[in-house]
Amino acid sequence: IEITPVVVSAAIAVVNETRFGQPTGYFSEKTCDPIRLEVPFVLVAPPHTLAYMADLGFRTFWQYWDESYDKIEDHTERMEAIFKLLDWMNEMPFEQLKDLFNDAREICEHNREVIRYGLYNKPYQQIYETMD
Repeated sequence: IEITPVVVSAAIAVVNETRFGQPTGYFSEKTCDPIRLEVPFVLVAPPHTLAYMADLGFRTFWQYWDESYDKIEDHTERMEAIFKLLDWMNEMPFEQLKDLFNDAREICEHNREVIRYGLYNKPYQQIYETMD
């Protein structure tokens, strides 16, 4: 089975970053995959990762769901908040989930442009400066 068609047909990607337990924001190619494919995502990642991504020019989906889990530094509590969010999404009627996906298109397109023209084409020094 090819992964790309499965991800593209998903309404929302749940991205599991390897370094969930570190104290600072972090994301990898795992997060970049749904961005590249223009799919909204929920991150299972270290605290402050969404804020870190926003500092790099990415937009997140706070208008559509509660992203307060990103601010929770206790790893167990953060995971519980993510599970609560995913349960809320799972209970959502399919039509509402589809509408959410369509409404989030602009954010997904913006994020793809950041990957295509912003983040990876900047000199490394500029990227490191945003990490302070």
